[in-house]
Amino acid sequence: MFERSLEEQRIEYRALEFSSGNSLRGCLQRGIGVSFCPSISIHAELQAGSLQVLGWPESSTSVIMIRHADKWCSPILTRFMEIAINRVC
Repeated sequence: MFERSLEEQRIEYRALEFSSGNSLRGCLQRGIGVSFCPSISIHAELQAGSLQVLGWPESSTSVIMIRHADKWCSPILTRFMEIAINRVC
């Protein structure tokens, strides 16, 4: 939904994927991009003031699916992720 909104506004962007929350938080703290993430995962950074919440006009709930890229993924989990992606996107 976020990417679709950017495309509708003709805003160019480049999506990045991270293998860890620490990597994501590090990039955000360095001013590299924006992200939708659970506030609990950045609670310490919000308290310290190293990250801040940006308002977004659309009310939606983001869902993040994380799995280890190099680990085996069961057929059931693979199918669940496919269904979730097709449902949301």
